Amino acid sequence: MRIIKYMFLVLTLPLFVVAQQQKQLTIEYCSYDSTEINPKLIEPLGPLFINEEFEALIPVLKEIEACAELINNDFYTTAMESYIAYSYGMLDDLDNMKKHLQIFETKIEEREIETNAKKGLVIELNFLYGEYYRKQRRYERAAAYYQKDIDLMLEQIGVFDGKPMDLSKIGANFSYKTVDVFNNAALAYDYLGDLDKALQLYTIALELEKVNPYNAIQPYAKAILLQNLFRANVLNKDWENADKYHSLTSEALAKTQGSPTYDWTKNLLGKNKAIYLFEKGKLDEGETLAKEVINRSPRGDVAVFSYQTLAEILSKKGEFENALEAIKKADAIAKEYWKDDNRESAKIRMLHGNILKEKKQLDLAIKEYDAGLNILLSKPQNSECSCNDINFENLSAKRLALDILDSKAETLSFAGQHQGAIACYETLHQLLIELQNKYIISEESKYSLAGRSKKFYEDAIIASLEKGDFEKAYQFSQSARSMILLQQMQDRTARRSGIIPEEKLKEGEDIKININDLQKRKERALFENNSDMAQQLEKEIYEASELHDAWIEKLEQSHPQYYQLKYQQPDSDINRLKSHLSRQDIVLIEYFLGEKNLYTFQISSEGLDVKAQKTNDSFISSIKTFHTLVKKPSSQKSDFDQFNKYAFQLYNLLIKPVLPPTSGKRLIIIPDEQLNLIPFEALVTSNKSFDDEFAHYHELDYLGQSFDISYSYSSHLTHLKNKKASQKKLLGIAPSFNREGIQELPNNIREVESAASTYSDTESTLLTNKNATYEQVMHEIKNHRIVHFATHALFNDQLPLESRIELADTAVYIYEIVGLNHSLDAAIMSACETAAGQQRKGEGVISLARAFISSGCPDVTASLWSVSDQKTGMLMEFFHEALSKYENPTIALAKAKRKYMDETISKNMHPFYWAGFIHYTSLSDGASHARPGILHQWWWLILPVILLIVFIAFRKSKN
Repeated sequence: MRIIKYMFLVLTLPLFVVAQQQKQLTIEYCSYDSTEINPKLIEPLGPLFINEEFEALIPVLKEIEACAELINNDFYTTAMESYIAYSYGMLDDLDNMKKHLQIFETKIEEREIETNAKKGLVIELNFLYGEYYRKQRRYERAAAYYQKDIDLMLEQIGVFDGKPMDLSKIGANFSYKTVDVFNNAALAYDYLGDLDKALQLYTIALELEKVNPYNAIQPYAKAILLQNLFRANVLNKDWENADKYHSLTSEALAKTQGSPTYDWTKNLLGKNKAIYLFEKGKLDEGETLAKEVINRSPRGDVAVFSYQTLAEILSKKGEFENALEAIKKADAIAKEYWKDDNRESAKIRMLHGNILKEKKQLDLAIKEYDAGLNILLSKPQNSECSCNDINFENLSAKRLALDILDSKAETLSFAGQHQGAIACYETLHQLLIELQNKYIISEESKYSLAGRSKKFYEDAIIASLEKGDFEKAYQFSQSARSMILLQQMQDRTARRSGIIPEEKLKEGEDIKININDLQKRKERALFENNSDMAQQLEKEIYEASELHDAWIEKLEQSHPQYYQLKYQQPDSDINRLKSHLSRQDIVLIEYFLGEKNLYTFQISSEGLDVKAQKTNDSFISSIKTFHTLVKKPSSQKSDFDQFNKYAFQLYNLLIKPVLPPTSGKRLIIIPDEQLNLIPFEALVTSNKSFDDEFAHYHELDYLGQSFDISYSYSSHLTHLKNKKASQKKLLGIAPSFNREGIQELPNNIREVESAASTYSDTESTLLTNKNATYEQVMHEIKNHRIVHFATHALFNDQLPLESRIELADTAVYIYEIVGLNHSLDAAIMSACETAAGQQRKGEGVISLARAFISSGCPDVTASLWSVSDQKTGMLMEFFHEALSKYENPTIALAKAKRKYMDETISKNMHPFYWAGFIHYTSLSDGASHARPGILHQWWWLILPVILLIVFIAFRKSKN
């Protein structure tokens, strides 16, 4: 708001500098031509405004408003309400601020004001409502109002009509307001936890500052924006960009030396640098800097922030008494500076509680957490706050509330109050969903929050297990798993439910593909150190994201059924899951790899069992070593002995302890983090040793020989099935390549021809050689139930959005797969590393296989590593042979692997050749990918018999 203050001065000082004494209101006094306000009335505004004499300013503003009423000047009558509301806001009189904002809003609607002037007043109204809610620490409401202004600005320069976002036009049309709107919107998203969105907005505000015509504010604006970017990158733990923006802020700050804002900005930057040092573990340096800032600025908001940082540093160092002293000083200054309770008071209560928890004063700590939550709920601080009774609508600063709830739950658990802890974790889970669904917009921020929240869920699992509630522990494990994937799939299901017209869906999907394409180009620009191109693409990404967000908002408003389907909670009924597993004789094994333990959940017809075992660096090392050995086809005895050792060791750790005595033939594995590297089929179930110098891979007892094994991201995916619309079965894709750097595959056409030979001629379509084009694939994939890609694939770890499946003329990228319109029952990717990808904590592997799952394909077969073209063809032939005989893909792939092991020569028995392909399942019924079974084929013979029996029984009953 300091920016507004200086711009107001720039705009009003040229008029007059001497205040006019108030006189009796007459038309002659009020105006100089009977319709325009007398300029002398405005004279006092400049000095009063610059000196922050808001109590004296309000009567002058009201006098001008009264004069405007007298001479029927609707613009001034309306505009003065905005300045009155602003002045009350600066006095922290929020009741009067809101009262005059409501009057301002009514006058905008009712008064006769020229169209362009009215648009400017509406922007001012939204901005002041944003300020009102920001002062209340209700950042979700503040962000919504700032976003309205951003949308209005973009609309007025034609962005929503397809015109590019010209920042100079925004700066020229909306003057100084643009910098404040984008900066304050960024702050609101920052506090909501949407750092990715905040960084976008901060960056655009910085660009707007460069083209802003009001150069008087430029040095201050640049310094404050740069330090905001520094702070956001610190919170995002992006140390490279944090260093960059710290340096740029220091440069910009030096140019403001001697200005009224210099000391405040310098101290704010120092406080944020202390946080930076704390996050990097440089505690002594952070402590020194925080104390320096406090010495320079012993009162005010920066002092509060600095004492908070100092308290956290001292607590981390184990100096609890000093930490308590620091937090008490922060509290005293906050009450003096802000008067009423606010977000900072709530944060102070939480930090105080955290220190008490470290001192083992658990009851006192819980009281502090309750006080913090009550502040955010606008309740008396000294009352108990039950986690069961928290109303999210009344909860300001939801992201902070998440941290307070976590701290309270953990402390209750330490105190042995497990039921209370579980109640807090359940509320925390619901709040996390609320944030993810409604307030955090950018996908990267959702991934980041999902990763950070995994700790919450591990603590919730521990509390549930200590209470003996295994089902609750399992529900928390599920809650931590693939939340974003589930949201994507529910959104897709809602969109494909028939509620929304196809042309409307196409509009949104085209925007999303464009966003991803821009993101891909930005990844490439950053990879090539082309910062100018990356910056330009960032603007285009923001512009396209605004279009997509506006599209989503309209969709949710105009189709309430879509909204309900999109945000409905997945079914967590474990009894229904057990029944489903029991009917198909399946054992489900799910892993949760936490910071403290590995938790293994086993569900079968016999019930639920849970095991917790300590993990260490050796455990993780074993997984990585096994992964290296299994994907390297070595015939060396030393490699074989290592493989045999780790394969048996991991079987004993991961499978043997949780297999029930009468387990079924099928296993579904839900891995977590590093466990995604393991093909469980290749684990060995007995400890065999061999004295000769040969590699006896063919003599080992593999888990895959005893069980049909498939994988899943979450048991919540068990009932998310795709709608079957096509009678055609197989689409085989085997391109040839006439592009530099892509080798031909000598066996890929033979592979799809062999697959097609197992189906009838009417059921299969082959796209081979140059016919396997992007356009043809996109057309045909809608008309088949199974797609088989025999081609090259690439997962790019450094540039994930460049991950792709190669076709004859181009490639289909990972983000395009997610948006595919199809009716597939199964996707088979006979290509390299289609199940490999980035590990995202809480979300699993971001791979090409996951993209197909997200697109609505219930069964996906993919590879963990670079596979052999020739051996893959043999395995795929066996796979389709089984698949065409009415088999479920899980069983078909398991049979194919066993047949391969039975028929191949011993030197090709290394698991590299057969274990790399894994199957992701949705637990669909066993015959879901087959032609109709015998019962369905002969229904027309059986039905008359049933009707005859019913008829005879009916006649007998009548007689």
